Amino acid sequence: LTAYMQQTEAWKQEMEQKLEAAQAEIRRADDYRQIMNAMAAHSFGYNSQAQKKELDEHWVKSREDIYYNGHTTQAGVYAYYVDGTKEIRDAQRRIINRVYAQEIPDSVNVGYRVMNMLTTPYIEIAADRKTAKGCWMTYNLLCRVNDAGVPEPNIGTAKMTAEFINENGHWKLWRFRECGGGFELDTGLRY
Repeated sequence: LTAYMQQTEAWKQEMEQKLEAAQAEIRRADDYRQIMNAMAAHSFGYNSQAQKKELDEHWVKSREDIYYNGHTTQAGVYAYYVDGTKEIRDAQRRIINRVYAQEIPDSVNVGYRVMNMLTTPYIEIAADRKTAKGCWMTYNLLCRVNDAGVPEPNIGTAKMTAEFINENGHWKLWRFRECGGGFELDTGLRY
């Protein structure tokens, strides 16, 4: 009976260790999912011109050392990413309204389109699950209109890197940079 009880206790301990290891893997898989979603939210936020919503929902709020392509602090990133892209959209809308004799309202985005398609990333999550970093290769489709209202499409590849913080149990973007080293492709489109 003693040998049976000892064996049962050993099995119990083994099963508890396996359960604990499985739960740790589940947590790390969810970390990976959340990080992928945060980066996808950035790509979608830029594409849909919802930069403010993206910053409000998917970027770290508890720190001032956030970073976006050379711009730092909460206010600096907001000014660059929200106000800067709004200026581009407004200028594009003015061109469309002038050239095509339209009266497109401010709420409609025209003339400026960005689609950064993300590839499978390389992500490293710190052992303490508080920070992470990742790298994505991207295929980018961009289009603006020139001063004559002619679309100027651009297709290229690039690399995007980001760092993340687990803020209150949710992974948020902390630092983001687009990196050189990609290339542009001739679209063959002529207007």
